[in-house]
Amino acid sequence: MNKVLFSKESDNWKTPPEIYNYYMKNEFFDPCPYMSEFDGLNIEWKDKNFVNPPYSKIKEFVDKSIKENERAKDVLLLIPARTDTKYFKKLIDYGCYIMFITGRLKFNDKGSAPFPSCMIRLIGGGEINSECVWITREELYENLGDDKE
Repeated sequence: MNKVLFSKESDNWKTPPEIYNYYMKNEFFDPCPYMSEFDGLNIEWKDKNFVNPPYSKIKEFVDKSIKENERAKDVLLLIPARTDTKYFKKLIDYGCYIMFITGRLKFNDKGSAPFPSCMIRLIGGGEINSECVWITREELYENLGDDKE
């Protein structure tokens, strides 16, 4: 296994271009773009937000995502599918739609990630039950339309 995949050097994982291009084309704001100089935790987000957070700050970005969603902001997260974490339980309790991606995504042109990924759309303030589906990486890209490289 490549050591960089588990090291501090791998904190920022560049969103696969098929996914990133789709959301940017559809006018989503990225509050934490790859290798950015600004801190998305300290700015107000836009109406539609696509978030692939630095993985050392997932908890903080989950908290910020919930706050922004409570302000009627649309938030979609791309994070590792680590269902045993406190932040994941927090998302479930809040109310979200989870798309578990079977097959590993490719980040930073380093090959497949050493972890499964999921996309999570926040949908409510605790009164809405969370839902989940499983989708293959290929189905995900098909659903994104013609934005593949």
